[in-house]
Amino acid sequence: MAYSINRFSSPASGITVADGAVNNTFDITIIGKGFTNYGEIIQENLVHMLENFNRTTAPSSPTPGQLWFNPSTAVLSVRTDAGAWKNLDDIVTGTVTNDSVAAGAAIAISKLASGTSAQIIVADSGGVPTYRTMTGGGSISNTGVFGLSANGVTTVEIATAAVQTINMDASVAVNTFRAENLTASTLILVGNISTSTLITSSALNITSSAVINVLDVSVSATIPDLNVVTSASIHGATVFASAGSVRFNGSAIFTSNVHFTGSAQFDASVVFTGTVVTTGTLEATYADLAERYESDGTISVNDVGMVAVFGGEKEITLSTEFMDERVAGVISANPAYCMNNSLRTEMHPAVALQGKVPVKIQGQFQKGDLLITSSFSGRAVSFQNLRGEKENLTPRPGSIIGKSLEVREDNGPGSILVAVGRF
Repeated sequence: MAYSINRFSSPASGITVADGAVNNTFDITIIGKGFTNYGEIIQENLVHMLENFNRTTAPSSPTPGQLWFNPSTAVLSVRTDAGAWKNLDDIVTGTVTNDSVAAGAAIAISKLASGTSAQIIVADSGGVPTYRTMTGGGSISNTGVFGLSANGVTTVEIATAAVQTINMDASVAVNTFRAENLTASTLILVGNISTSTLITSSALNITSSAVINVLDVSVSATIPDLNVVTSASIHGATVFASAGSVRFNGSAIFTSNVHFTGSAQFDASVVFTGTVVTTGTLEATYADLAERYESDGTISVNDVGMVAVFGGEKEITLSTEFMDERVAGVISANPAYCMNNSLRTEMHPAVALQGKVPVKIQGQFQKGDLLITSSFSGRAVSFQNLRGEKENLTPRPGSIIGKSLEVREDNGPGSILVAVGRF
């Protein structure tokens, strides 16, 4: 008499096995009553189950809950109710650890739990997995564009050694990183980032040695401030939109043309090796235009406010003569713009040529007095005071340092603010 085998999994209907026959519904053979020579079949069934159906192709007649070991990948999988093979080492939560990801592995966002920070694993050129964590909507297109969906992210970081943030190692290159129209957000770039194009309309902080070939923040008319707080190398034509301001409170290097259509403020060293174009304003913290000259050793970068003249064994020397016609300028501490700035040595001081700087002086001054060199080394005196003593005295060409911006009644040495280069 035939008998039925009931199942716990779906479909739950029984399986009928006739007398003297076998049933091959599954990947093991079910033996009916009275079937002869059944011993070999039973032993083979036990071995198949013991080795978890060890084969390079999936079992042909699986049932939910069945295990399958693939020797070519060394992966053990389980058959799901949905009719799919689930790898037992797949990540089922929002956490990814190094020892659970093989080199070159990729885990789709759909495999991560809803509501958790999504992680994308991308192998670099050496086959070592690196991690991306997104706190909002995002996508990577087949053209290599990483996009953050509008209003989807409050704060995004790209950082090294930080699993909870987007992590881009130096060996990982992204063709285009796009973060547009994010509200109340700040995009922070940290670490060694290599990206061909960065497009953003969000507030942007570049806080480490980012390498960006093209920085484009002209996609929106309401671009927040750009802050570079340490060092960054930004290559390629760089455009800033008119509604946003650009502020650098850290050093930055621009190796190609830069176009500012809004305001720009520099609080630290910024190096431009290409052309700078602006239809807006360039703002500076300090006041003077300067150029670096080589000193003969009588004057250095530490002699701020001292008067230098052309002469000596090098380009400039300390002034020591009355009404010297070889005036070069005044040693500046923090010029707003410095030419030949690559010559940064102690013996290449920045000489203020135009603007407002403190100047070392001797004697009394009134506002607007002309400053000339004196026999007091590196110190200027008022031409008007001397003219009161010598009625026919006139300033010699090339001897005027600038004009006083202060009143001083003391006859001794001191320092006053001077508009240099104003004759």
